[in-house]
Amino acid sequence: MHGIHGRLPRPVSGLLFGLEGVFCDDAVWTRWWFGLLGKLGVQADYSVFCRVWKSRYLETVHRGERSICDAFRQLMTSYGLTPAQVDELELACRARWRKQQRETRLLPGVKRTISRLAAVGMTMGVLCNSECPGTVLRERFDELGLVEVFASVISSLDLGQTKPRPLGYVRSARAMGLDPAEVAFVGHRAAELEGAVAAGMRTIAFNYESEAQADVFLGRFEQLTELFDRHDYYAAAG
Repeated sequence: MHGIHGRLPRPVSGLLFGLEGVFCDDAVWTRWWFGLLGKLGVQADYSVFCRVWKSRYLETVHRGERSICDAFRQLMTSYGLTPAQVDELELACRARWRKQQRETRLLPGVKRTISRLAAVGMTMGVLCNSECPGTVLRERFDELGLVEVFASVISSLDLGQTKPRPLGYVRSARAMGLDPAEVAFVGHRAAELEGAVAAGMRTIAFNYESEAQADVFLGRFEQLTELFDRHDYYAAAG
């Protein structure tokens, strides 16, 4: 699916972005880490590995309940690795993580599109499940060239709650000076898009999971500007 599909039921005044899978590829480190496990003889399905890591371990990190190192070590131990193997893998993953943070690149079209939307006065914010606070995430956006374009940058760590729970969506909308009904959430995970709907937002899916449901589906990030340039993508009110 390469074009724009669907329509917004009503005009919106703001866009709230999920960071993961929307602005950048959030699976690079996980794929690399999973490859190392295979070299150590661990037999596992990648999709199951990702689901377990995110739901049982990373979720608690993003809520600030434990460190990412503790979560990492517990998961590795659950796969039967020895303490020495876990130590070795942790050192390698730490180095790779730091390298990835330095070399993070935005997905194609993101910087240009965000800049164009900012230039026409679109109010924008970011809501991210992260082990870093929003202040650190904002600094990273500055380093990526997205300087002072977001009215709000909120991390799950700031809230003690992760997407798709509604608090983050509502708090983000208010920080943007808007009501949730005036905002469209741009995301790629089905559960996070559902969370936005539960909070009263419209939804735009990009780089989305196969089971995702949304008002609008984009094939390319740049189509966000086309969506708001073309009024036929707004359904008639009522």
